[in-house]
Formats: sequence, C-alpha cells, structure tokens
Amino acid sequence: PAPAGGGVAVARQLALSPAYDDGGYLLQHCFQASDACGGNAGCGSFNHTAVSCVWIQVVRCQFAVRAGQQLQEIAAIFSTDWLQLWSLNPDIMHPDMDLVAGNILNLGHEYAVRFKFFIYLLFITDIYVYRFTLSS
Repeated sequence: PAPAGGGVAVARQLALSPAYDDGGYLLQHCFQASDACGGNAGCGSFNHTAVSCVWIQVVRCQFAVRAGQQLQEIAAIFSTDWLQLWSLNPDIMHPDMDLVAGNILNLGHEYAVRFKFFIYLLFITDIYVYRFTLSS
C-alpha cells in the first residue's frame, strides 16, 4: 500500500547468520532510514528520519541448523562427535534423520559458576602449584 499523502513505500529485510563461535553475543543494533522528499522539486526542505533499535542475542550452547546439514557436519564444526550431539538432543529419534533448517540443536550444557567457588578453586590450585614447585 502507498503511504498516506502519496509517495512510494520501500521495505528492506536484514538477515543475521552468526558464526559458530558467536555464542553469548548480546548487542543492540540501530538502523536509520531517511527520506529527503524523494528528490522531487517543490517539496521544500522536508526530511524525515526514523531510527529503530533491536537487541540481538545469540544463545550459548545452541545451534540453528542450516539447510542440508547433518549431525556429523555440525559435530565437526564444534570438534565433537555426532554421538555427543545426538545424546544432547532427545527429539532426534535417529542419528541419520534429516534435520530441518531452523531447528535448534543443543551443543552442550551451560554451567553457572559462583564467584566465591571460582576464587576457592584458584586458591586450591595455587596451593597445589606451590607444593609441586618446591621440589626439584
């Protein structure tokens, strides 16, 4: 449909295909569109600008299947084997089953580490390193 008051409607579609190692990516992206009256004579100095922002997040430990991909190919991308991927995805009934483009595969488990636990592990590691470096 033509916009109110005449003119031409224009639509653009943007697609994002994150790399395999973009897990955890979270960033706001803003887009700007401007119309300087289409260059028509007699429209004065009318200039309209619109800005729209969206947040884009790539979830960790998940992968969106692309057309034609199989478990073996996806496993090779992440330096694992198809059996590991199959065990993490109970919806896949058979490992040779055709995967549907856009389906989400689990790649592993995401763990949250508490800060105090991390410091404790560092402390223990330092003690062991210290013990082993004393003897020659």
